[in-house]
Amino acid sequence: MVVEILIFAISIAAVISSLDFISKSVSNFTHSLGIPEYLASTIILSFVISLPVFLILLFSNIFNVPTLGITTVIGFSLAIVSIVMGVFLLKNEVPVEYERYRNSTFMWAAALLFLIVAVDKLIDRADAVFLLILFAFYCAYIYYRTGKSKEYVYFKTKPTHKILFIPALIAIVISTFATIATVSMMSNNYLFSVAIFSLTIFGFLLIIPLFDIIKSVFKSSRLTFDNLLGNVIVTLTLVPGIVALINPIPYDVSYKIGLMPLIFLNIICLSFAMITRLRKSISTKTGIILIMGYIAFWILMYSL
Repeated sequence: MVVEILIFAISIAAVISSLDFISKSVSNFTHSLGIPEYLASTIILSFVISLPVFLILLFSNIFNVPTLGITTVIGFSLAIVSIVMGVFLLKNEVPVEYERYRNSTFMWAAALLFLIVAVDKLIDRADAVFLLILFAFYCAYIYYRTGKSKEYVYFKTKPTHKILFIPALIAIVISTFATIATVSMMSNNYLFSVAIFSLTIFGFLLIIPLFDIIKSVFKSSRLTFDNLLGNVIVTLTLVPGIVALINPIPYDVSYKIGLMPLIFLNIICLSFAMITRLRKSISTKTGIILIMGYIAFWILMYSL
């Protein structure tokens, strides 16, 4: 088991470091192309950040371990909206303007739709279309919002970021594949739950680059806030939508570990949307609530 753990540790470390690298590079590329930062951060950078989750879902579905991929999507999304957002709000107070409330509503809608399409135990191509339609509406709103944007402060990357962008991307693909193979092998050999592992440990590890990205890439707390919401929306709509178009995704929601995480995700997203609707600003108290919610989620998963 020591060998498997070592391979897993190396693979996940490669994914995390490569993701941090290419996320910073993308900010520079979008600047060079003249893409407004609000549009780039809420959609383009959000997809880049969710790239490992996309690959995990794609590969696990192709190699017939779909539970690993779909639970990683849920665990990653929940970790962003609770632990990353919670830690961020401990240090920052964000005024809740109209677009913040609107983005939070889109996030809850994404979580609700994801639950609806998964409840019949299969996310098929018809479900994928619905997910992608919601993502299209989100893109349309962001495009409209971008016209009002005044955020044009880009992260300045070094020349090495451009040179090493492709190798870093290849490293993510290879490391993701190695991670999936290792987790599947350990699960079969040592009989632990892939679902619980993905919902908690895997989901948490994949958010680690976000802590550095929100600190070094964004110069505005409002932009950071909207990027985090965008990450969840992209992960719950675009990512499963594309994968399900390629190959339908089975997911058994009839057992507790299958259904409870989706319900918990919806509760967190709905509560967050309601807070942004009722308050003029959110900060420390909301951050503490979100972190406590994530701790409660871990306790719930390991007590089932």
